[in-house]
Amino acid sequence: MSFEKLYGHNKVKQQLEDILNSGTLSHAYIFSGPKGVGKYDFAKEWANMITDGHAADIKEVTNENYAPDKKTVSLSVDAVRNATADMYLKPFIADKSVYIIPKGTTMSIPAQNALLKTFEEPPRYCVIIIVTDNYEELLPTIRSRAVNIRFGKLTEQEISGYLKDKGYKYSDVITALADGSMNKAVTLCENEETLDLCEKTLGMLSDLFYKNGDAKYRLINFLQQNKDNINVILDTFIVFFQQSVLQLCEKNVTIPFRVPDGKTSARLIGHIERCQKALKSNVNYNMAISELVLELAQ
Repeated sequence: MSFEKLYGHNKVKQQLEDILNSGTLSHAYIFSGPKGVGKYDFAKEWANMITDGHAADIKEVTNENYAPDKKTVSLSVDAVRNATADMYLKPFIADKSVYIIPKGTTMSIPAQNALLKTFEEPPRYCVIIIVTDNYEELLPTIRSRAVNIRFGKLTEQEISGYLKDKGYKYSDVITALADGSMNKAVTLCENEETLDLCEKTLGMLSDLFYKNGDAKYRLINFLQQNKDNINVILDTFIVFFQQSVLQLCEKNVTIPFRVPDGKTSARLIGHIERCQKALKSNVNYNMAISELVLELAQ
């Protein structure tokens, strides 16, 4: 067993293998980083390595498994309490049992406090892995008692390699829009309507910056017609401009579409983010998008 079938994160792979080889296994780890980059898959594979593949000694701490009467999105305190009781039991076969908390971001404060008691008096035979998209949302007392394994975004090359191996039809646009997330890349590949929307957005932005006819008014009309998909469109805007910032900083970055210079892009990203916040505050939609397009067209 190894990480050979998992994509990217070579430094993390080496770090986790070194921990096993050195015999310095701690009682608790936090796998933190952006959504959709493979943290959960790494947690499952590392649990297999720790237990020598004995599935009976790998548990997932979820409401479904430990508090089926709880229908909340957040991981309940009852589920954590029931799981922590099991954590003090000896493994069935392996030397260690592994408890994975796959949705650590959803743990309520009471649930984290219940887990903290176990961290303060860690079980001898147990390893706990918390998977989270937001490290800072965990209590400082939890963070200080666990080893943080930090995952970064995947490269476009790693994403394209995965998509190719899995037989997906993809383009450079997809790998750029995925923004380092394998899950987002797969979602784009499997949703032709979303992909088509993103490609139209990129084309309109390109027209806007190269002053192609009445591009400004066509873009405003496009945004008015796609109000329900504005979040996808604005995210596409940001990726578009992020590419040019990278181009400015790294000469070897490959840009799959034409973009303005990096300094302009950095300024416009700020305008887009302010528009996103304004729309969440229920401002007038047509006014917000019109003002944004005017800023982009300057």
